[in-house]
Amino acid sequence: SLTKMMTLYIVFEALENGTLRYHQELPVSLKASMQPKTKLWLKQGQRITVRDAILGLIIKSANDASVVLAEAIDGSEDKFAKRMTSTAKQLGMKSTIFKNANGLPDSEQVTTAYDMARLAIALRRDHPKYYPLFSKTSFKYKGNIISTHNRMLARYKWADGIKTGYTN
Repeated sequence: SLTKMMTLYIVFEALENGTLRYHQELPVSLKASMQPKTKLWLKQGQRITVRDAILGLIIKSANDASVVLAEAIDGSEDKFAKRMTSTAKQLGMKSTIFKNANGLPDSEQVTTAYDMARLAIALRRDHPKYYPLFSKTSFKYKGNIISTHNRMLARYKWADGIKTGYTN
């Protein structure tokens, strides 16, 4: 899920340059709807706002929402992953290659703790107006309260919640 930090970095850039709008509705593709959990359980043909997709990524670590955003920006997740890798290089992340927008296992997707730290710093430095979103612990989506599984936010008052991650 740490990969989602780069997805969000690029989404925040798109919001700032006008490529995306916060309340814009995005279509959900078949590919997005078929992502494994954790997810918002989006269905093909449904629409989701950029806002809800962002909060889904931050709070729920929603794999389906990450694909929706990737496709909205670059037309396909593959093209978006190339943008992610290019952006990583621009940020000085020398040991990172992205292959998808959500961090699901891919043997060719690699990074280091150092590169992820650089990305976290860049998120806060380059997109300070969106940074408070990382401290949110829940949001309302389709009448339901979606809560975080990041227990650090409740246990440590200094935690900002930027992202949790797990992989096999």
